[in-house]
Amino acid sequence: ANDKRIGSSVSDSIQNLAKNRTSSDIPTLKEFLKSPYLLKDLAKKYKLSPEGLGGRIRINTLGGKRWDTRATGILKVNLISRNPKKDEPLLKSLSELYLQTSIKQRQKRLSEGLNFLNKQSPELIKVMVMVMVMVMVMVMVMVMEENI
Repeated sequence: ANDKRIGSSVSDSIQNLAKNRTSSDIPTLKEFLKSPYLLKDLAKKYKLSPEGLGGRIRINTLGGKRWDTRATGILKVNLISRNPKKDEPLLKSLSELYLQTSIKQRQKRLSEGLNFLNKQSPELIKVMVMVMVMVMVMVMVMVMEENI
């Protein structure tokens, strides 16, 4: 029974990976998107502190339930500004940063998934061979029983 659950879980994970459907923890994602780690180069470009820039960013989820902590794919990002016209390039740069970060994360997940599959393939081949041998034995037994 445990093997079935593990196989099902692995199968579901592989299917989600193949369809590029993964979920993220929204509170953690929000903190990451506002973090000095992610914002430091952008803040430097616009002569801002990473902490100050992060403090001006508001992120809300769209759709789903308020208590739902799994990302459904849509986040609304606002940049607080006293001069929206002046900060428009900053907002566009922030949008580009988030897009590039998303693409890199998706590529990383896909790469990790492929590495996982590559590591699993020898084990999967062994299991397939064992199943084939068991089927052949069963067929031989059935044929022998018919001849008796």
